[in-house]
Amino acid sequence: MQGLRDLKKRKQTSDLLHKFARGMQILSSSKMALRQKDREKLYTYTEELRSLVEHALPHVPKEALENSPLINPPKTNPRVIVLYFSDMGLCGSYNEDILSMAQKLQIKNEDYIFVIGAMGEDILGRIGIKADGKIGGMYSDPDISTVSAFFMDILTIPLSQLTLVYIESEAGRKGKPKIENLLPLNFASAQEKKLGFQFIPNATDIVNEGAKMFIYAAMLRAFYTAAFSEFNMRWITMSRAEKQAKEMSHNLQVQISRIRGESITRELLDTIGGIIGGEENR
Repeated sequence: MQGLRDLKKRKQTSDLLHKFARGMQILSSSKMALRQKDREKLYTYTEELRSLVEHALPHVPKEALENSPLINPPKTNPRVIVLYFSDMGLCGSYNEDILSMAQKLQIKNEDYIFVIGAMGEDILGRIGIKADGKIGGMYSDPDISTVSAFFMDILTIPLSQLTLVYIESEAGRKGKPKIENLLPLNFASAQEKKLGFQFIPNATDIVNEGAKMFIYAAMLRAFYTAAFSEFNMRWITMSRAEKQAKEMSHNLQVQISRIRGESITRELLDTIGGIIGGEENR
């Protein structure tokens, strides 16, 4: 029967879609777990750096703090904005949310724009913005040396403000766009009494290098957060696709069973009718 053959083909297709979606779910879940561990480590690291810098601040000469390009960056310097887009599709409104946040920042010609994520450059091009630097294809299997060099190059720019725009999410929930302003650094001096001693050698170097590493680590933490959010969004999308494919396969199986049942019933009726008719003709 033509109708039954078509239903079987559609069921085979839905079964394949179900398997594909399930496989993508498992892959995304695995990547999420890895990126979650990475960002947790970076969170701990940045907090330790913050504590180190804050304990050294009281021992840095006032003039050195006023001239620090990270603690007190000149307002005349340009802004640097880092946008974390996705590397691949199947992320729903992920990139649209980042683009919307970028538009709210009212980007100017003198601003420096850096893009993370393979899809970022094309999406920014829709609103006529060209990136000054880009890196993509790193969320799944990060090449940490390449990512580190990219972020360190950003820190060589004389800047007044450093803004990160990325998606932050929890497992299984749609992420929310986040704007994080790293500069000027908002560090509070620790109380010397709490510190326990009155002198820290090379306090100025500790603050300068610690502040630099803090900003680098914060950018890297945002990188892992964005990667986690992308795989999380893909996991959500694939979960929905798997559910829909499963329901479709079930409904098609019901139709196939009904048609088979009707066919068997007709055959039985024809057989019984033939037997009865044969007996009557005797």
